[in-house]
Amino acid sequence: MTKAWKVEGVICSQKEPGLFTFIFPTEEEKHRILRNSPWSYSTNLLVLQQCLPEIPEHCYEFSKAAFWIRIGGVPPGWRIEKVFNDLGKRLGKVIEVQLDSINHAQNKGGRVRVEIDLTLPLKAGAVLDIGNKCLWVEFKYERLPHYCFSCGKIGHYATDCLEFPYATSP
Repeated sequence: MTKAWKVEGVICSQKEPGLFTFIFPTEEEKHRILRNSPWSYSTNLLVLQQCLPEIPEHCYEFSKAAFWIRIGGVPPGWRIEKVFNDLGKRLGKVIEVQLDSINHAQNKGGRVRVEIDLTLPLKAGAVLDIGNKCLWVEFKYERLPHYCFSCGKIGHYATDCLEFPYATSP
C-alpha cells in the first residue's frame, strides 16, 4: 500500500484476520490518504476509518465507504449542483459534488462523492424528472473493487455469489 499511497514509513499491524491498523508518518499524509479513498488491495476493498484510542476495535463498523460516482446522461441545462446533489442522495450521504467545467475533456456533467452502504446493492442509475418527462441517468462508480453483477454488491464476483448462485454447466 505504501506504493499506492506514495508514502514511506507507514506502520501496519494486524489486529485480527481482516482488521489492520495503520500509523502514518504525518497527519497530512493520513488525511490525504483518507480523502483519496477508496483503496483496494488485491482487488479487495480497503475500508479506512479514523479511529480513536479510547474506543475498542470491535465498536467500529466497516460497512460504509465513500466512492466517486460519475453521473452520465444529465442534459446540459440540468447540470447544476442541486441536481447532482439530489441524485447523489439516492445513493447515500453526499460528501462532495464536482461539476465538469465547459472545457473539461469528458464534459459529461459531473460526479458526486457519496458514502454508500456496502451491505446494499449498488444502483446502476436513477430516473430524473425533467418537467413533464422522465430521463434515465447512469451511475459509474470510480475505482470499484470486487463487484457482483448478479446481486449488485461489492465484495465478491458472480461466480461466488450466495444470493444468486452462478449457474455452472456440467
